[in-house]
Amino acid sequence: MSTDRDTVQSYDAVAAEYAAEAAAMPKWVATEIDAFVTELAGSGKVLEIGSGGGRDALELRSGGFRRTDISKGFVELLRKCGFEAIGTVSELLPHQ
Repeated sequence: MSTDRDTVQSYDAVAAEYAAEAAAMPKWVATEIDAFVTELAGSGKVLEIGSGGGRDALELRSGGFRRTDISKGFVELLRKCGFEAIGTVSELLPHQ
């Protein structure tokens, strides 16, 4: 049986491969991101699960948003691609 931790670990293991496969942005995704940026009209933090190599980050960064991912592997990949990734969700949430 899979757990949330198992899911995150699987993202960590395939981050680079996933990023390569998802490098091209479909037009419908760009349209949705533009609508998202316009609707929020400001800056903030965006949690994306499976952010890949930062394809969507370019659009979100132009809207003033900072990025994070649930997977450390994707956060590291974003940083290697030159994006400011603010850390994983577990790093940002207060420890209970």
